[in-house]
Amino acid sequence: MAANTSFDNETPRRIRDFGIPYGVEDPKTKLYRFLDQTEGGVFYSTAPIERVLDAVNAHLQGLDLSRSRHVGGGMMRMAEDGDLFWMPLDGPVGSAVVFIPVGDAIDKHDAEPYRQLLPVPGALQAGLPLRGGVIRGMLTQAGAADIIGKGDVCAAWAVPGYELTAEPYGGSGERGQDSLVMPASLRRTVAGWRREMYSAYAKDFHDHEGNACTVAVMMAVEDASGPSLVMPLSRMSRRKVRSRFGGMSVMGYGTTVLDGDGTGCVFRTITGSETAAQLDELAQCMVDDATYWVEHHAPRPRTTPAAQPATAQPPAPAFQQFRQTAATMQAPATNAPAPAPTAYAAPAPQPSPMPFPPYASPAVPPQPIPPAASAPPAPGAQAAAAQAVTPAATPVFPKRFCTECGAKLPPNARFCGKCGTRV
Repeated sequence: MAANTSFDNETPRRIRDFGIPYGVEDPKTKLYRFLDQTEGGVFYSTAPIERVLDAVNAHLQGLDLSRSRHVGGGMMRMAEDGDLFWMPLDGPVGSAVVFIPVGDAIDKHDAEPYRQLLPVPGALQAGLPLRGGVIRGMLTQAGAADIIGKGDVCAAWAVPGYELTAEPYGGSGERGQDSLVMPASLRRTVAGWRREMYSAYAKDFHDHEGNACTVAVMMAVEDASGPSLVMPLSRMSRRKVRSRFGGMSVMGYGTTVLDGDGTGCVFRTITGSETAAQLDELAQCMVDDATYWVEHHAPRPRTTPAAQPATAQPPAPAFQQFRQTAATMQAPATNAPAPAPTAYAAPAPQPSPMPFPPYASPAVPPQPIPPAASAPPAPGAQAAAAQAVTPAATPVFPKRFCTECGAKLPPNARFCGKCGTRV
């Protein structure tokens, strides 16, 4: 964080002198409207909001910030009393927790536990520069005005120990966690990026040809469950961006069209806990993936096959492995003398079962094969065979004329060409 030279300055200053809301979607617009109409209390410090929330929670008696519930736009409602609201802010010069009593809480502001919200001079906790103050008509101590004016409303549910604040306040009818409110840790990570909108920061990266490509960190991107890295492409319909870049889903990317200007884009969800170097690496990877997809219409290769070492030899053939294995084998040792080698004797020729070999010389005429002896026929078999007569097959003649209209039919016709009757 930058040094806050006005932290100990107790001179009343207007909060708007140090900063105004970034736009109508900025939750500070709601905060300023409340502070214009009522009196509020503030705890502020040069430490980050993660430490300040714990310090304020430890200082308050009878109030537990972690039990609060969200009512929209980063504003919390105390569980102990629904008339007391609070907002956490974090910025380049410090952080603050602003309390806003409404309704009956205004009359009870001087009673316990609300009197704890009155200004307390000096540090409220050892080892942490924490101060308290009162806001009347947007006027407060210069140190608090500087932090609130330059800070942004942050997500309390992103602070460890305060996750339940994302749940909606019971019976309020308001929605719960606001997707536009950015965690303080993520906003500090993208502090070096240029701010385009309340919840969008952009930075230029370059493709392999040196062309600048803009990548943004945004909240509330459609179909994304948290903060996202977004690469705007050009104005196109939702159908066109999905048909051209929908295949990048195999690499973990989604496609959508930004509301308002109709710019098609690819995006990927991030956790919000990345470091600045990790965020830059993810953004450059997105540019490289999108550029490769446009040129090749295929996912960019992530790894290259490892090169084989120079000394590596191809595997030996199977027969060579067998020879090497056989050479290392030894016959078992025995006391019996080895048998003497015997001469090889050729086997006697055997008669061929074939009547004559197929490769016989044509000069040798083939010998006739005598008919095999057969058993004499049984008595009466010849007479029965003589009586058995096979019926002659009945010839089939093609039809020459149609049986319906009498027209002449061509050969092998199946239908009459005049009346269409099947013949």
